[in-house]
Amino acid sequence: MTDSEDDSGNSKKPDQNQFNNKENIEVDHELEKLRLKRMESLLRQQQNSQRASAVPSLQDKIDVILETIMTPDAFRYYKEIQTKDKALYHRILQFILPPDILQQIDVLLTYRAQGMLRANILDLIQIQQLERKILGIGPKITVKKRDGDSTDLNSFLKNNK
Repeated sequence: MTDSEDDSGNSKKPDQNQFNNKENIEVDHELEKLRLKRMESLLRQQQNSQRASAVPSLQDKIDVILETIMTPDAFRYYKEIQTKDKALYHRILQFILPPDILQQIDVLLTYRAQGMLRANILDLIQIQQLERKILGIGPKITVKKRDGDSTDLNSFLKNNK
């Protein structure tokens, strides 16, 4: 009798377990669909935010162009000027990239991407010359005498007359 009861009792339990398993599988499948939809929406949001942050600012575009047309040491010196004297930095920038050129900075970036923009045109000496010209510092030639004194060329020539 125990064998028949076990058989009859087991036959009912698997039916209920199978029904419960089918419900669980359907619920799990629906939950998985919801999870996938949520993950897709999160990925879309993340990609949109990355696209928004990936748009370079005007200053970033200018830096890319300047880094291309300047030698590395000239660009470093120019960045040092930026930290020390903002007005001088902007005046040098206006001389190198005038406002009408800045309006078409995207064209310059396109040329750069295509390899049509010359690299390393401006070196350190030229940036220093621009700085001196803007600051109004003229050329100064000094003459060193044997005794160690140094004078500028003007006063040396006046004293020797």
